[in-house]
Order: sequence, then structure tokens, then C-alpha cells
Amino acid sequence: MIPEHLQRLAGDAAFIGHAGFGRRFAAPPSDDGTVVADLDGEAPELEPPDGVGGIFLIARTTTDLHRLAALGPRLPSGKRLVVAVADMAPQHRPTSIALPPTPRWSSLVELRVLRGPDAHWRVEARLDRPAPVGELIGAVVAARRRNLGPRAPRIGAVGPKAAHWTTGLHAVGLTADETSEYPDADIVVTTGDPAHAPTWGGHAAVLERPDPAGAVRRPTADPVHDDPFDAPIPPVDECTVNPVGFTTAADGGTAELRFDGRTWALFDDGGNYDVLPGDGAVTDADVHVIRGYESLRVDWDSHPGTTAGVRTVAALAAAGVPLVSRAPAPMWAAALGKDVLVEIDRYTPADLADPFPRELHSVRLRRAALDRHAAYAHAGRLRSGGGASVSVVLCTRRPEYLPAIIEQVNRQTHPETELIAVLHGVPKETPAIAAALATATVPLTVVEVPGETVFGEALNRGFRAASGTHVAKFDDDDWYSPHHLADLLRAERYSGAALVGAHTELIHVEEYDRTVRKQFQDAEAFTVHLSGGTLLMRREHFHALGGYRPVRTSEDRGLLQDVLAEGGGVYKIHPLGYVLSRRAAGHTWDVGSEVFLENSVREWPGRNLGTLVVADELEQCAWDR
Repeated sequence: MIPEHLQRLAGDAAFIGHAGFGRRFAAPPSDDGTVVADLDGEAPELEPPDGVGGIFLIARTTTDLHRLAALGPRLPSGKRLVVAVADMAPQHRPTSIALPPTPRWSSLVELRVLRGPDAHWRVEARLDRPAPVGELIGAVVAARRRNLGPRAPRIGAVGPKAAHWTTGLHAVGLTADETSEYPDADIVVTTGDPAHAPTWGGHAAVLERPDPAGAVRRPTADPVHDDPFDAPIPPVDECTVNPVGFTTAADGGTAELRFDGRTWALFDDGGNYDVLPGDGAVTDADVHVIRGYESLRVDWDSHPGTTAGVRTVAALAAAGVPLVSRAPAPMWAAALGKDVLVEIDRYTPADLADPFPRELHSVRLRRAALDRHAAYAHAGRLRSGGGASVSVVLCTRRPEYLPAIIEQVNRQTHPETELIAVLHGVPKETPAIAAALATATVPLTVVEVPGETVFGEALNRGFRAASGTHVAKFDDDDWYSPHHLADLLRAERYSGAALVGAHTELIHVEEYDRTVRKQFQDAEAFTVHLSGGTLLMRREHFHALGGYRPVRTSEDRGLLQDVLAEGGGVYKIHPLGYVLSRRAAGHTWDVGSEVFLENSVREWPGRNLGTLVVADELEQCAWDR
């Protein structure tokens, strides 16, 4: 049902398109020939009179709106355009609208972005000449989709619900009688008869997929952790269903994910009951409701086993919802992947009452789910090459720290990694340095910089030698998880941020030989501060900003200011992959080490948690008090 105030806006529209409501949608009464279209079905062939009346498009959630972006070219034009979302999770509200700089938008008279009662949100545009509502949708979702990576291959969708299989910026809606001479897609996904899918003379490959709500899987309860069964499930839209908004302060206890006879539903101890989408297309609004629970227990045995059922669990895992299980997963859930299933089985609800292992569980689970089920991962399996590569820039004048930090770069799980070692006033022929550099197993470039060069400029020389699509900064005396770069790249894609990194919460205080965790801060959020030793961004963007300012200290602060000043997003990931080393001496910030022991929420006397992060063994520390 459309909210009442949005019903009034739709009242004088010549075209009303809706998505995500299904049978719950009720159009406002009209006797003037208004065209009403359910945009969840096959890509429409719609020809309402352009420029007559208004064009009103409403999606139930942001996830539904993102899916409609693929239909853009098939949606009508008008002089008055309204794009509305009935239930928008707070963290997904757009803060900017990036209209294309084309002549038809030069006649724009008014553009308004409004938040209505509760979670309702909309953007309204008035023009002197008609403009396509599809381009307005694209402008609304652009910020979150800018970092999705290569656009090729272009994937077309034909048939009811086919767009669910093509989530991503590379997707385009098609119809069964496509007549364009130029191939609009390189791969065509169809939920109908594959013989009727357009191929443009054999150019496009055709993938046949079932209606995501209707496919039934093998109904067996046998464990599947080593089973190769790998039936396809629709990708998760990581731009809207992702870890953004994860909170460490959940206090809602454990809810149960149980089949209610129609679909997965949430049941909690307070008698609350929430239904998830029957086609498995979990949305940002659904995840927002679930965030308050400490954990969500999956009752596999209650479900008959469908594509929609597996898809729901994949989406919740990708969002970092802490999932646990009543029993080993059945055969029909095998397409989730072994890594995902192992994580779901790892803990009990009682374990996750402690926020530290709960957050660790969420991080591990989201890694496994995003790498297998995110739209970016699906697209990557359909192309060869074109993925992200990272240049790690390390600037040092302390040879004694080189062996440990080079080993940490070697152990990064992201496969396309190179090291740029900037030697700041120390010659590479020094025996200790030469020996350390020889241990690098990733591609290595050495840049020598005179000792009198200010630190900001020394870094810039290293960054100019980088060749990766992305650049990252490492500090020589801190500790990094093997997943650090991979986690940053995932976050860059699902957040759309220009600069990503982490806050410092884990600190090893050398003077007292203690590791502490500072006050919990909700990670997975946009911010204005990051730890300088954790930054990652696109190389071209770094150079376009002018790089680091030529200063001796606080060079990271200047880069953050430049990103924010141009309107770019700054995003912080979880803090469990980085440990700041507070040495006993040699810091520009000259405060006593005891400052770092104050206001901690957890402490490990005599334990070097940094070493454990390098070995990816945080779990044991989670239980040590």
C-alpha cells in the first residue's frame, strides 16, 4: 500500500510505476487513462504520452529502486517527475543527486529532495521540456554504484523477475522482441523460453534461470558442507544489502528465522513477527529491522527448500547479520557455499551475547557471503580480468621494522597486490634492508628518497610509482590482518565511498606489553575521521586530488579534508583487522603510554594481539579476559 501522502502526489500522474509491493499495491483512483505498471514483471514496453501529466515511480525500498535502474531506458519521460521510496533505511538515504550534464536536463526548473513521515523519501523534478524518469533514478542511485568496477559484460534481462538475476550497474532491461541492430547486451538472462531471448545474430549468450520465487530444491536434510551441489541463486545487491549500519550494541536477544508456510519470517521472544520477501529479495529495510538482534537462528528444517529460501539467507549473511543454526544445513542450501555454511555453524546464540565474538562472527560471515553472492562477484565470474589491483605504499626510515611489515603484505589475501617501499633517507644497499626486501613475494618497487624530504612528499613519490587501480597506505610498525586489503575493497564497492579505512580501536602498548580495545564505536558507517595507516582509494582519484600535502606530519588529515571538501564519501570498516602499535618512544604525538590504557573495554595483559591479527586468530582473544 502506498503511504497516504504519496497517494496524493500520484493522483495527477499520467504514468504510475511501482516495484516491491506485489499485490499490496493499490493505485489511487483515476478516470483519465492513467497507465499503472507493475515494474517487477517483464521489462515493459510502455508508451504513455511523453510530457503529459506527471510521471510517478514508487519503490517499496531502496533495494527495489536500485533494481529499477536497469529499466531506465524503457521508462517514460515527462516534465514533472517524482521518484519515491516508501520505506528507506536511514543509512541508505541519498545525500546528493547526480543529474547527467545533457541538454534535456538544462531545462530543469526545480529539484527537491524530501523526507516524508517515518521512512518515506522522494525526489521531485520539474522541467520545461520532458526528461526521462529512468535517468532520474540513475541520478538517485549513482553515488552508491560508482565503485562497482568494470561494466562489462553487459547483462540483459528478459522475463518476469529476470531483473533479480542481473543486479548491478552493468544490467539492462530487455524485451523478448528486441529489435535494435546494436547489441544492447552481451549476456541475456531469461526466466522465460530461451528460444525467444534476443541474441543479435548470436552475439549474446543466453542463460536460462528460474523465477526466484518458484524453484524448489532437493528436500533432504543431509549435511552438505562437503557437497559440490551448486545450483545458481540470484545475486545480492551489495549497494543496498550490505554491512552498512552494523551495530555492536544490539540488545534484542535472539530471533528465529522460520518458514511460516509461505516464506521466511522472523519470530522473537517478545511475540514480534516480521515477514521477509517471498522471492528472497531481502531489502535494506528488512536488514534495518533485524540489526537490533544479537543473533538470528536459522530453522532449516521448517523450510521446504527453494531458490528464494537460499537467496534470503545469502542476503542476510552478506549484510553481516550474525546467523546461527539449529542443525546442519540441508542439501538444498548447498549453493550458499561451504565457507558460508561453516560460519553459520560456528557459534551458538549464547556465544554471541558477547559483542566481541559477535562482531568477529559478522565479519567472517559477510566476507564469505559477499565474495560468493554479491552482484560484483557474479559479474566477475562472467568476465576475464578487469578486477581491482592494489599498490601498498610503505614509507620507512626504520630498517628494524621492515621484515615484519613485508611479511604482512605478503600474506594479504587479495591476489593482485604490489608493494612500493619508500626508503626515507636509508639506502637500499644497507644489509638489513636488502635482506628484508629480498623476502617480498609480491611485486616490489623500491623508491629512495633523501632523508630531508618532508614525509608528505616522500609518500607522494611512492604513490607516483604505484601501478594498481587502488592505492593503500601501510605504516611500518602497525599490524594488519591478511584480510585487510580485501575488506577495504569490499567496503569501497558497497559503500560507494571515495576513501575507506578503519578507526583505531585495538592498540598494543609496548611499554606495558598490553593490548587494549578502546570504547566500541559502531563501524561500517560514513565518517569524517580514519586512522592514517589504513587508507585506501582509487589511484587516479588520489592523483586528481594532488596527493598528500608536502607537510612533515598530519599528512593523512589533509587527504581526508580534500576528499570531504570535494563532496566525496569517507567510510570506516570494522576495526578487527588493524592494530595500532604504541611504541615506548619515537612518536610525534608525545603523550604518556598510560593514556592508551584509559577507558578501554577489554585488555589482554602480556598478549601481543597484533601478532594474532596477523595470523588471523582473533577468536582466542575474544574469549580471554
